[in-house]
Amino acid sequence: MTSIKFYLYLFIILYSVSTRAQREPASVSSQFLKINLLVEPGLDYEIKLSNKITLGTTVGVTPVFARRYDRETFRSQTRWGLASKLQVYTRNYYNLGRRIQKGKSIRGNSGNYWGIDGTYMGVPYIVKPSEFDVSDISAFAFSVHYGLQRSSPHGFNFGFNVGLGVIREDGYTDPLVPSLNLYFGWILFRKP
Repeated sequence: MTSIKFYLYLFIILYSVSTRAQREPASVSSQFLKINLLVEPGLDYEIKLSNKITLGTTVGVTPVFARRYDRETFRSQTRWGLASKLQVYTRNYYNLGRRIQKGKSIRGNSGNYWGIDGTYMGVPYIVKPSEFDVSDISAFAFSVHYGLQRSSPHGFNFGFNVGLGVIREDGYTDPLVPSLNLYFGWILFRKP
């Protein structure tokens, strides 16, 4: 529980520093819906909370890789597959005014951001290895991350984020794990 408080305090500090440093009239899109293809297929919906902050949710599938030490056999076990995913996130886009000053687009929330997310990865596993029974295992991850998102005028959208978080899976909690997300998609609906 202490690590979750640490990440929450870190996000609040980063958010307050970035909002004080820049006071421009630029604003994120009020809402948009996109379909993610390739790496993490799914639907992504993002809505505006303020001029720079959005709240979003993603429903889809995600690649999963996990290693665990088995206490009974004294061996390390590796598990991989594709699992269902439900993610809720918030993003603070901090460089929208600077992008406008440089003549760059902020369409489709194109910009750099700090964010936090909570992700549930769980049953059913769509693809799983045959040697481990993972049918009843689910995981919850919480992370703080930095990322960027870009959208073309024709609707193509891509982005990535990288950060650190904690993951709780089947009674085990990993204290600090890296987080990396990469996505390519298409904006289906956007409201300025």
